[in-house]
Amino acid sequence: MAEEFNEIIAVLKAQHIRPTKIREEILNLFFDVNHALSHSDIFLKLKNKFDRVTIYRTLEMFGNKGLIHKIVDNSGVTKYASHGHGGCDVNFKHHKTNHIHFKCKQCGNIYCLCSIEVPKVDVPAGYEMQVLNLSAEGICKICSS
Repeated sequence: MAEEFNEIIAVLKAQHIRPTKIREEILNLFFDVNHALSHSDIFLKLKNKFDRVTIYRTLEMFGNKGLIHKIVDNSGVTKYASHGHGGCDVNFKHHKTNHIHFKCKQCGNIYCLCSIEVPKVDVPAGYEMQVLNLSAEGICKICSS
């Protein structure tokens, strides 16, 4: 546990983020899961230890620093995803590239499939693509086993 928190502190410092209790605990959540979390999921997992606004500001900061990214699911709920120990890139490099989001129809979790290369999409002249959202739905490996 101490080694994991040392790694979390190192990740925060590498992004020039001052480690605080809330920042460490939120980043630890992302290290522990391999699927996207909503603001409400995070609030409940932290057992109401921090107020909702502080959680929101921390998520925004992490997003601006590239530690997490937003996913808006088809119900309109914003979720936040990263990978930590549960996924494919502890260094968070894949969040600077496009990747597929997979939503499990059974459990409802959204997973980043960062190991799948997304093809380059050319848009017509005069258009500037800023974000590419690519999603798939089906049954995740946990629910199918």
